[in-house]
This record gives sequence, C-alpha cells and structure tokens, in this order.
Amino acid sequence: MTSDNRRDDELTRAPIEAHDRTWLHMDRPNNLMYIHSLMWFRDVPDWDGIRDVYEHRMAARFPVFRRRPVKVGGGWHWEDDPEFSITRHVTHTVLDGDMAQLRAHVSRQMSVQLPSDRPLWSVEFIEGVDGVEGGRGSFAFARFHHGIADGIRMTQVLLGMCDAVSGPPPARVGAHDHPHDAFAVATFVGKHALHDGLDLASGSTRAVLHAPETAGHILGGTWSRIRRGKPKLKGLPIRTVEAIASLSSEDNTVVNTWRSTARLLVAPRANDFPWSGTPGEAKAAAWIEGIDLARLRTIARRQHGTVNDVLFGAVSLALTDYLRASFGEMPGEDVNWLVPVALRPLDEDLPEDLGNYFSVVMMRMPIGIDDPLQAVAQCREMMQRIKHSAEPQITFGLQRVVATTPKSFSRAMTNYFANKAIGQLTSVPGPTTEVSLGGNPVAGMLGWVPMSGDQSLGICIYSYNGRVAIGLACDARLVPDPETLADMVTAAVDRIDAASQAAVDAAEGAGRP
Repeated sequence: MTSDNRRDDELTRAPIEAHDRTWLHMDRPNNLMYIHSLMWFRDVPDWDGIRDVYEHRMAARFPVFRRRPVKVGGGWHWEDDPEFSITRHVTHTVLDGDMAQLRAHVSRQMSVQLPSDRPLWSVEFIEGVDGVEGGRGSFAFARFHHGIADGIRMTQVLLGMCDAVSGPPPARVGAHDHPHDAFAVATFVGKHALHDGLDLASGSTRAVLHAPETAGHILGGTWSRIRRGKPKLKGLPIRTVEAIASLSSEDNTVVNTWRSTARLLVAPRANDFPWSGTPGEAKAAAWIEGIDLARLRTIARRQHGTVNDVLFGAVSLALTDYLRASFGEMPGEDVNWLVPVALRPLDEDLPEDLGNYFSVVMMRMPIGIDDPLQAVAQCREMMQRIKHSAEPQITFGLQRVVATTPKSFSRAMTNYFANKAIGQLTSVPGPTTEVSLGGNPVAGMLGWVPMSGDQSLGICIYSYNGRVAIGLACDARLVPDPETLADMVTAAVDRIDAASQAAVDAAEGAGRP
C-alpha cells in the first residue's frame, strides 16, 4: 500500500520507451545524467507566481513530471508519485553573496543526486546575489533528469511556460525531420550513391597526382610524435579514415556516412589529454553570458558559415590556449565531442510523455591551430560532413539497440562510445525575444549539458533574446579552472572577429568581391 491508501496496482503507469531508458540508466555517481539550467531576473520576482507556473503549465500538462521511474516485473515504467507536491520539487535559497558564491553553489549541486522515490526534477529559487547587470538579482536553478526529455524538448516546455513581454508569442524551436528507420536511412543514402561515387573517383584521381601531400595528411603528426619519443600510432587508423574522406566533397553523403561509421568503430579512447582519467563526484561550473548574436552572425557571414561554426572555432582556439597555458604542451592533434542532433521537428503540441527524440554524433574538433579562420573553417567542414551523412540515424538506432540489452552490457557499450570523446558539446536555440515567467521579465538564461562515461567536460551554447550564453561543466579535479577556459572562449571570439574583418578588408583592398 502507498501512503495515500492506493494499492500499487491502482497507480497509473506508462512504459518507459527504449530511447528514454538509455538516458535513464546512464547515471554514474561521478557523472549524473542531469540537464541543468539557470534563469535570472534583475530583481526579486514573485516566487509564488513562478511556482504556480511550474505547477500548472508544466507539471499539470506533462504527467512525466508527476511520475517516478519504477521497475515492474521485467520492465520500466513511469508511475504516479502518490505523494507528489510542487513544494517537494521547488525550493528557496538565500545566498547573500556575489557571482563567485553562486558559481560555487551551482557546482556543488551538480553532484547531488535527485531523490529516486519521486519525479526526477527540481527547481531552486535563489536570491541575494550581487553582480547581476550591476545590481542584486535572483535566479531559478533547474535540474531535470535526461530520461524525462532531451534539451530541445525541455526548451520547448520552457517556451510553453513563458509569455512574450511584447509582440507575438515565443517562436517555436525545432529542427528538420530526419528519417530514422532502416529502410528510410538506406533510401536516404542510396539516392546519392551514383553522384557520390563519381565525386570520390574524381577526388581519388587528384590524390594520386598529389601522392606526397595525401600521405602527409594520413600520417599527420605521427612523425613529430616519433621525434619527441612518443611513437603512438593508435591515431593512424582514424587519420587514414579522415584522409580518404577528404578526397570527396563535403556534401558526399555516401562517403560521409562511411566516415562516420568508421570513426565510431575505430576512434581510440580519448586518453591522451591531461584532463583524462576517471572523473570524481565534485564538479565545477562556469559560464559566459551576453555574447551579441548579431555580431556572431556578421562573423559567420564573412566566413560563409553558421554561428555554430564560429563558436565551435572559438572553443577549438580556447582549448588550444588552455592546454598550452595549463599543461605546457599539445598532447594531440584533435579531440572528439559528442554533439546532440534533434531528429524530429517540434511544435507547440508536444506529446504528454515528452521523451528523447535526438541522436548524438561524433564531431572531430582540431586543436593546436593558431589561425582563427582556419579553426573556424575546419569546424565548419566537420559539421558539414555530419549534416550530409546518415550518422544521426545510425547512432539513434544504436541507442535503441543498447537500451534493449541487459543493463551490464548496456553500460559497457555506453562507456565504449562515450569514452571516445572528451565530453558533450551542444547548441540549443532559446526564445528569440524577451519573455516573462509568471509575469516577471527574464533577464537571461543558459544551460549545462550532462557528461557520461569518463568524460570530464561539457559545453552548452544557448541563445536568448539576441544574446548567446555558454555554460561549462567540468570535473573539478581534471579541469580545475573552467573560468579561465570560459575567458579564453570569449577572447577567441574576439580573435575570430578581428581576423575575419581583416580578411574582408584585405579582399576589398585587392579588388576581390
């Protein structure tokens, strides 16, 4: 019997879908599978009004926020929490300090597990923090288990809770629909086969004519490693894959799909970096706020890319600077990130069970590059190859297969793929105009992405009302100074801006369009 005198078999239950069980069971004591977010206000808002919004426009609308995960027989279900109360999930804290104290508080909370006997989410109202746009502001710090929903869907839930301060309702957030069943994926790749085959043949001919350059691209930094007494060749297979893929154009779907699959299989464990190792439970959080989105779009146009290309390039430059400053040398030539990709478009009619309808892809990010425009160009190429491939659909299928296997095997496979990357890197579009929550204008918002396996670094790019914020979540021992890394990302954006403008000025001076 439960505390409200209802029998267990009278409680409402809903099966947990396979693609949600993947994330539900991915928790580790040292890497919790929680999505964290921070929303702030310029003064102390009406907390009672905001609590009512969470209760009536989130928990009442989506039953999963009132349910806890339970194992019944051989299956997992979302089951009604008979003791559900909004006050068990929404709390209030007064810090009476500055932003450093807030960062320390958020960092501590990132390693605290949510109670397993209730729905897996919480919101903490925080006030008494100096330094919010020159005054004393307040915050809503939210924590949601990834098993409930992915980041894009949680953003859509947030939009449904908010009201536009002026003008039309908040815009919808989503992505183009991607096929994710086997037949659709085969058709998607097959229709490009002839064109892509001819493209690869043409590229191969050019490679034969320039054999020394091709060999050099494959060998990469192997010779320099040998000279330094570090003749590790485990990266050679993945460089060979990249070299072969480089013989084709960026939009060669067949080659890019083969490349992605090969990388998933042969990419080595990401253990050549000073921050490698087994993460501890303690986490460190940092963030950047207020990067002008219009400025980023201008830079992106100069580089014929996207805002994400620019920001990923900035992360690449910052990692290079951080490694050199903190450890004195560059331990490798690139890093792998797991990057989430939404599979289905979203609209205001979200399903009641929410869930996870996204995949993760492995993005290779160059490090050791000092040229800002080259860093952006290489990040752009890597993302273009992923976009013109079936990698999101393939990895989504792998996620579903792993979710249906015994828990021990599922965990081993999750670690196998997760440990090929140093962490998670995501970009989430938030509201494009100013919104209010419970009648209180929102000054800003950002998020942090969870990490899995032995990953030690997570970066979340979040846009709101013409500004971009970046949240960094790190293992406190392996990446002990995330604030320095955050400052380096900001400086890298400035470097890219200056270099791109200089390139435009030089082209105009030479009379080129």
